[in-house]
Amino acid sequence: LSILGSGKSYHPENTLLLTNHRLIFIQVPVSGGNKIVGEINYVQSNFFYNRGEIRQKGEEILKTNSLEQILKLAINDVLYDDIVRLTLEQTKIVIEKTSGEKLGYVFMDREFIEPLQKILTFYLKDKFELI
Repeated sequence: LSILGSGKSYHPENTLLLTNHRLIFIQVPVSGGNKIVGEINYVQSNFFYNRGEIRQKGEEILKTNSLEQILKLAINDVLYDDIVRLTLEQTKIVIEKTSGEKLGYVFMDREFIEPLQKILTFYLKDKFELI
C-alpha cells in the first residue's frame, strides 16, 4: 500500500524455514525491505532480482543467530498440527489451516521443489499433496 508516494508491503515474506514442528515465513532483511516508493515495490524487486542476496543473508542469519533471534524476523508461521492440507504445485505452496484460513506462497527456484516434497511428506504425511 502506497500513500503519498511511499508505503509498505504487508506480505514481505521472502524465505521459508521448516522445523520439525512448523513452517516459518520470514523476511530476510535486504535492500529496500518491505518499502514501496513511487512505482518501486522493493518486495517484488527483491523477489525477482535479489534472490542471491536473500539466500546469502538467510544462510548467514541461520549460522549466526539463535532460533529466538530468527523468530523475530517471522512474519507468519504455521504449526503442522494446524494444517488440514498443504499443496505443492510446481513452485506454489497453498496451506489450508484448521481455522479455515488459506495461505499461498510462490517461490522462483525450482531446485527447492524436490527437497520441499521430501520434507513435507515426512512431516505432514497424508496432509501433503503434490500436484
